[in-house]
Amino acid sequence: EAGVDISFSCVIRSLAGLDSIAQAAGRCNRNGEADLEDVYIIKMAKEVEKLSRLKEIKVGQEETEEILNIISKDEMAFDGDLLSTKAMNYYFEGFFSELKLQLNYNIPSLQEDLFTFIGDNNTLKSAYRNRNGEVLPIFLAESFKTVGKYFEVIDSPTTAVIVPYGEEGKELIADLNGELSIEELSAVLKKSQLFSVNLYQYQLDELAANDLLYPLYNGQMYALDAKAYSEDYGVDIKGEGENTLMAY
Repeated sequence: EAGVDISFSCVIRSLAGLDSIAQAAGRCNRNGEADLEDVYIIKMAKEVEKLSRLKEIKVGQEETEEILNIISKDEMAFDGDLLSTKAMNYYFEGFFSELKLQLNYNIPSLQEDLFTFIGDNNTLKSAYRNRNGEVLPIFLAESFKTVGKYFEVIDSPTTAVIVPYGEEGKELIADLNGELSIEELSAVLKKSQLFSVNLYQYQLDELAANDLLYPLYNGQMYALDAKAYSEDYGVDIKGEGENTLMAY
């Protein structure tokens, strides 16, 4: 799914949302080198692919599987084309229907859905009426500043992790174990972005519970035990890796 103009004679894609499958399929026979080439969709065993914490991906996968089941029973369904407009419309209607509550962008600290601030905005209208004794002018009813403050295009509930890949990565950890000036720290942190991956909080919690996490730089960062990372496979929550990494 890379945004580059490359073409393969065959594509194998794990079952996912129909839009993701279409994007991957676009890398097969991209420039019409052959009359027709194959795109395969595979479904992982549940014990291999665990999506309980990735609801949007799970829902997309389920909606696509439903369409595949319909086509398997009727080859002419959706105009006989998995990637037809009819199939895409069916997919997105089901996808957004399933996630409609989540897509309201509930903000617990405000006890409101974010869309209410650019919709009815009854909370603001009521507060204005109580304070001023008159109806809020319609052109003032949208709380754009509040929406801008809380809205995130990409929700990323993760913590950046510095991976000591190769000698440079190991040197970063050594530097952060020492005394650094503000200027030196800034340079080290900037360089560390090249060695960063992201971990979810539950992963960090599990690492800590397994004594694979210890503080660095006055507790502002954390290093993982050498067993928590493998240069071949990346982060290893079970502690069977071979190198060391750090999260901050």
